[in-house]
Amino acid sequence: MLFLVEGEYLKSGLQKTDECRTLIVSNVNKKLVVIQKTEINVGEFIYDYVKWGESIGYNNSVTCKNRNKWWLVAPPNTKKPSKIGFNYNINEVGFFYYSKNIPLFYSDNFHMVYSDELVAIVGNSTLFWFFQNTFGRIPFGGGKMKLQSYELEAIPFLNVNNISQNLKNEIISVGVDILSNEITSIFTELGINPNLPIRNQNPNPLPDRKALDDIIFDILGLTEDERKEVYWAVGELVKNRLEKARSVWSFQK
Repeated sequence: MLFLVEGEYLKSGLQKTDECRTLIVSNVNKKLVVIQKTEINVGEFIYDYVKWGESIGYNNSVTCKNRNKWWLVAPPNTKKPSKIGFNYNINEVGFFYYSKNIPLFYSDNFHMVYSDELVAIVGNSTLFWFFQNTFGRIPFGGGKMKLQSYELEAIPFLNVNNISQNLKNEIISVGVDILSNEITSIFTELGINPNLPIRNQNPNPLPDRKALDDIIFDILGLTEDERKEVYWAVGELVKNRLEKARSVWSFQK
């Protein structure tokens, strides 16, 4: 539920991926109402809003109708803001969005991730894109992939606690551009043409992406052939998933 009011319930938030053109979340205009009280009283402005929501059927929506208190998103004091949000309804790949200045509440299409900038950067590496597309589910007819919070948590991830401070600084230094650049197709990022056979091409990732990937590949000791395989695999997994969905929809028409 999104609306503009004054009071303790009003929090800055991000609801949809198209509200942000970069992975750095800034200038958030929307506000989320986060209700963490188990009881609301007549006379409170939030009571009036809840009643208004019921008058237009919010309480009977798929998301809310099975809740005893449909307006209570999470138990009191458990829903805390986060600097990182991961979009779990995935077209090409899922991204880690990062709010550098203030923690945000993320709604609808995001998991809230409680960590720091380093994790947000590593989570946007090509290697993590590979793991996403290996472990993700495709429950939708349009080719979209989904990762529930427990599935995201189970995906292999670089243990950033076991690398040196110098390497951490290096990752953050090159990752700033990854987060700040305008979001584009992963095929542009990887320097792969999806209209041509993937394995007939020599991947040519954008400079900032290559710099980040090379650090992570070096930490893991990947050979040149293994690095190329990561790029090929990501390109193939995404291309095949989206093309299969398009062929199904085309056949149905």
